[in-house]
Amino acid sequence: LPRRAADEVLKLHLRYLRVELQRQRIQHLRELREVVDHERVSLVAPRGNIVIDRVQRLRGEPRDEARFGGKAVKLGEARTAALPTPPGYALDVALVEAIVARDAAALDAVAPIFDELGPYVAVRSSAVGEDSEHASFAGQHLTVLNVHSIERMLEAVREVHASAHTEAALAYRRKLGVPGGPRIAVAVQKLVASEIAGVMFTRNP
Repeated sequence: LPRRAADEVLKLHLRYLRVELQRQRIQHLRELREVVDHERVSLVAPRGNIVIDRVQRLRGEPRDEARFGGKAVKLGEARTAALPTPPGYALDVALVEAIVARDAAALDAVAPIFDELGPYVAVRSSAVGEDSEHASFAGQHLTVLNVHSIERMLEAVREVHASAHTEAALAYRRKLGVPGGPRIAVAVQKLVASEIAGVMFTRNP
């Protein structure tokens, strides 16, 4: 093709890519809204002897950072603000410790979470004091992705809890002067089937 014709073809192709990207973004937002609408009528009801408020929906409910950690509280605030954040649940420190101890009532309480959020979920740390104005534990505590079953979800909760007790994580706590031992809460979220993922910094770290 002549140079000018080739340039026109390239411009048309780029225009198509922009339109397609916008279409995919709109579709993704629609899917998130459908999930939110479903969430309003779909509730996980913890059973057994576990106090019901140990499992709280990430939509304005987890407000106590001393129980649920800062990450879960901020995720709840993001969903309350209608930001495109995947739905999920926060498990408080006591419930995570009960899962680690393989308490039958604790296991029974969280099993319905996977049924609602599956087929894939992400299990994320939300340690008490994990992130603050003076400390960031990014990379110290584990996140488990592509969790595909209830059994794997429970195993992932134990792995996240254990990651806070590694020598590297404990040494980091000592270096920063963070008092006391690790207290780990967990956020379980629906896993987004993304094609591209990245990190956005809103302030120079």
